[in-house]
Amino acid sequence: MSNLEHRMATFAGLGEFLRQFSNKYSDPSLKSTPTHPFEEKLIAAIQMAETHNGWFTRENVMYALSSWGALLTPEKLEKWLHTYKITSEREKTIA
Repeated sequence: MSNLEHRMATFAGLGEFLRQFSNKYSDPSLKSTPTHPFEEKLIAAIQMAETHNGWFTRENVMYALSSWGALLTPEKLEKWLHTYKITSEREKTIA
């Protein structure tokens, strides 16, 4: 697996997690128990965001997570990257 394929698979995995999370927690009346440590941390972050900034309501954050989940699919990542000519996957040293 090339470095690019690995990165695409990682982002697709994030998209899958966000889709599952959004489906599981989109309805606040349904009481779901977190089954993954990331779920617990994300729930806490959503609550903290809402507490510290009224613009970040639970509904708005869940909508954003759902939207990112819908965008981070293997097909959409491939379509997006297809428009760019990626010729080198060399690691670069910065600074």
